[in-house]
Amino acid sequence: MAKNYRKLIKDSGIKMYEVAHEAHTNASNLSVWLRYPEDLNESQKERLENALQKLNIRSSN
Repeated sequence: MAKNYRKLIKDSGIKMYEVAHEAHTNASNLSVWLRYPEDLNESQKERLENALQKLNIRSSN
């Protein structure tokens, strides 16, 4: 099962556009990435994970 990135971001209080900026994409693309996380390629996953790490967003697990 893919991570629930959308919930992680929402729970952090950080805005989606901030995550999109850090992931070097636009908010529209990020929205699609979050809608279909199982379809992300390695580059997209890496960009998203790096953005979450940089913004100090992590799962509680």
